[in-house]
Amino acid sequence: AAILWGGMGVYKYTSERTDLPYLPHVILVFFYSLWGIFAALSFDFHTNILAAMIVPWFIYYLEKGNKKTTIILFVLALLTKENISFWFAFILIGMAFKNRFQLLKTMPVFLIVLFGVSVSYFLIVVGYVMPYLANATYVDTYFCSKITEL
Repeated sequence: AAILWGGMGVYKYTSERTDLPYLPHVILVFFYSLWGIFAALSFDFHTNILAAMIVPWFIYYLEKGNKKTTIILFVLALLTKENISFWFAFILIGMAFKNRFQLLKTMPVFLIVLFGVSVSYFLIVVGYVMPYLANATYVDTYFCSKITEL
């Protein structure tokens, strides 16, 4: 269901950005024929797939300027797995560079806040939450000390 929903996001995104009526269908077929999609369907459940299928909708609503839906999708993606927040930091950097900084010019504070939340969430979860939940007796004190210095 998540993969179908992600494909719908790819279709909607491309159909609003092209005048060629066949191009969204071609891109959708390409999306569903990617090796990663087949691998996701042929293996066990991974929460990474949920986050990956949020990305087309996240980009769609971010470019439309719908901040409320963008934030909801962002939070849902962050809750899927700890490393997704690091990935979303790079997605946000890419979105800032896209179309000659168009989004960075129109909503700079929003992008910077999302980036900051993404990086902070990653550092906190990997540095503090995961070691605590693992009931670890040894925590990388160097890594944790660098986080607290920030």
